[in-house]
Order: sequence, then structure tokens, then C-alpha cells
Amino acid sequence: MLQESQILKSHIALRGGQHIRILHVSDAHLTGADDRDCERKKELAKNRRDSFSRRLGTEYEQTYFDLLDWGRENCDVTVETGDVIDFTSEVLFEKLREALAVHGGPNIVYTPGSHEFSQYVGEAKEDLAYKMQNYTNVQNCAPNCLEFSARVIGGYDFVTVDDSYYGFSERQYLLLRREAERGIPIILCMHTPLYHPDILRLEQNGNPAAPGYMIAAPEEVTSAYEPRRREEQAADEMTLKTAEFIKTCPAIALILAGHLHAPYECRFEGGPVQLVTDLAGRGARVVTLGPAS
Repeated sequence: MLQESQILKSHIALRGGQHIRILHVSDAHLTGADDRDCERKKELAKNRRDSFSRRLGTEYEQTYFDLLDWGRENCDVTVETGDVIDFTSEVLFEKLREALAVHGGPNIVYTPGSHEFSQYVGEAKEDLAYKMQNYTNVQNCAPNCLEFSARVIGGYDFVTVDDSYYGFSERQYLLLRREAERGIPIILCMHTPLYHPDILRLEQNGNPAAPGYMIAAPEEVTSAYEPRRREEQAADEMTLKTAEFIKTCPAIALILAGHLHAPYECRFEGGPVQLVTDLAGRGARVVTLGPAS
């Protein structure tokens, strides 16, 4: 289990809804392969586990499962914002199912990251065709629809949107608009954070060519990225339209995201707060929601 100092605590006052506690975890990057997989996959598993163990300690996977167990017993909702697994393998789909169904329990809300669909980590262009090769495998492990889901818990509407490849679809936009019309405060859960200049400044650390790894970054930002990252993160018209809706919709009260392997907090002017949570092996966040005074 993480030390108490590694678990950030945030309190968000919202109109409507009850007093509830959310455990927000993200980016566990579990690894593994066995004899059902090829030698290349088993070598990848070894190398990636060694890499994460050097950064997070050899028990980082157990730390993640302990976190989920703690959240199941001590919080009203657990929000898992993706990259639970580091790549696809038979044993990792089993770990994903175990994490969500057994350790997460009945009140877990899940949205996938890009690594849930990654076969060898960066070996191919990640587009819809690539994602669909493992989409059913991931969906079969998940407690809710990957593309878009909504579930009311404690008077708040927990909405998940799969933005793992830096884009929103028209269907997601329309579903989100319809959900907002219900008038229930929305907790929007997605893997990739929405672009915010304050986070970009911290991520780039003085280097304007460093990619920000956020969705809906403006063209003047992504144009400075190297070609592969520019193509990957360039926002189309529907993505920009959806992002603007999220930032200005009164019903959307809070955004929970991961992906950046660092904790951040920002607010969109006149809009929602966005909380980004660290790698699950070294950090998590407990968010308390309560009625505004």
C-alpha cells in the first residue's frame, strides 16, 4: 500500500449530490506474459517489468491491487482512468479482469488508456484499425462500455469517454450533450487530460518542442512537436468542438484523467476543475465531493 503522503487529497464543493469519497487511480502498467504468448512478448514483459520496477519498486503491481482493495472498502466510488495493463497478452487480460471485477468491486468506473490496446508498445501506428484488433478483449474485461458510459452514484453522474487516441468522435459528443441535459452534476472520467496551458508549461519545462500529451491542444502548440507526435496529437474539428463543450458546459463539474504520469490540478475559466493523477505505483488521489455551502 502507498504511504499516506503519496495519496493526494482534494475537496471539490459542488451543487447537488451527496457527500462522497472517490479513489482515483490511473496508469498501473501491469506487465506479464506466459507460454500462451510468443517469445517476443515474454521478452517484452521482462524488460518492461524491470523498467517499472526500477522506477516504482519491485512490488508496484501489488501496491496497485492493495490500492483497489482499500478503495473498495473505504470509498464510495473508484475511478480507474486507464493504462491498467502495459500491453496485450493473455495473462494481462486476466489481470485486467481481476483488477476491475475482483479488487475494484461493484462501484468501479473504468475508461481505457492506449496501452490496453498496445501489442508491443510503440511498434505500430495507433489508429482505429489497430485498436480494434484487441477492442473486444478489453471490452470483455470492463464493467462498462468502453466508448461511452454513464452511471449515477451518490447524486453525481459518472461519465466515461474513451479518448485514449487523442480524439473524440461525433457519437461521443452527441452522447455527452444528451447526458448533460439530465441536469445531474457530471464527473467526466477519461484517460488523456484536456489541454490546459498551465499543464503544458510544466510538461514542457522550457522546451516548446516537447509534446504535451493532452487532447485538443491548439494547432500552434502541436505544430512545434516532432512529426510523429504532431500527427498523433493533432486535434480534428470534432475533437476541438467536444473539448469546447466540456470546458463550457455547466453540468460538467469535474474531470478526472491520467496518462501524464504526474499529478496536476487546473481549472478551466468558468468551467470544471481537472485533476490528473500519478502512476498507480507511486501515487493516487482521494477526491471528496460535497454540496456547496
